Amino acid sequence: MKLTSRILKEVDDFKEYARIYENMSGNKTSIEHFMRISAVRAFYNEKQEIVGGYSLNSNLPIRYYADIPEGTLTDEHPLESEVVEGGGLWMDDDLHPMHRCRIFLTSFIEIYKLKKPYIVGGARHPKVAKVQLSSLPNIIYEGPIGEYKYVCIMYGSIKSLPKMAVYILSLIHI
Repeated sequence: MKLTSRILKEVDDFKEYARIYENMSGNKTSIEHFMRISAVRAFYNEKQEIVGGYSLNSNLPIRYYADIPEGTLTDEHPLESEVVEGGGLWMDDDLHPMHRCRIFLTSFIEIYKLKKPYIVGGARHPKVAKVQLSSLPNIIYEGPIGEYKYVCIMYGSIKSLPKMAVYILSLIHI
């Protein structure tokens, strides 16, 4: 299978992406949010169906920070202006491991291009948080947010991306 990708720019593309992302992840994200942030990249199969994607944001406000309940943000965290927020990474279960690697590595390259010293990530599942904490080891918040009983928001240095890439590649059996 051939995999292509592009940064979304058209309203209809954002609508399709938001619909598929919600179906895949259970996360409802507004089209306005996707249109406001730095980049949403969709990956397409040969039939031009979206089979994966991610979003990156370095535009203020940073959503992860805004979601943290008031008064619970740890003292140790980078300024919003210093971070790239990585989110919404998803892939079809049927994707070949090489295509999965490509999606991860493409996101890392784009994070570097945003030229911020820190990366902020989040997880709603402890197992996902454990994987992310291997490369983003600093917890900003851990606990419930809204309807979610568990959320972990963490950050790490942009310098941790190579370590994250090696770790993720080690998890994917080619």
